[in-house]
Amino acid sequence: MTPLNQGPLKKRDRTNENFDKATKNLMSRCDQIRQRYGADVYIQVRRKHKHYQYTSSNEPSWPKTKAEMETTYPVPVTRTPPDFASRRSRVPTGCPSSTTCGPRGTAAEGSDAQHQDGSSEVDSQKVPVHVDAYHPGDSMRLEETPDGGCRTVVHGKSPE
Repeated sequence: MTPLNQGPLKKRDRTNENFDKATKNLMSRCDQIRQRYGADVYIQVRRKHKHYQYTSSNEPSWPKTKAEMETTYPVPVTRTPPDFASRRSRVPTGCPSSTTCGPRGTAAEGSDAQHQDGSSEVDSQKVPVHVDAYHPGDSMRLEETPDGGCRTVVHGKSPE
């Protein structure tokens, strides 16, 4: 029993243990995604100069570099902290994926806007894409025209 002149015992800081547990759970979830959906998964977490990494592939070209991701088609879905802001500032899930709800200039059009398909306006640049006969399984990448206009899907190597 503690003496009367001392207050209650102070709880110890469990931040490091909680972080380790959350990281372990995240990596376990990545492995579940790999097993269930046959997806290649790469995730890297850094905190206080410690790095945690999960990769499901040993290919030398995995994970892709930032330059490779910029030329990938379809355009990759990228998430940032603003995409996970409070749900009150999000677009309702009933909105069509091609438009945003609400009048122009509101929070619905800002960086928190999210479409029904899960993509956000942060993900896509408003650049038209020209697709010639896409066939599933083809290796494809995007190339911008010199004038910065239409992005062209390229099969295999660069067009002449």
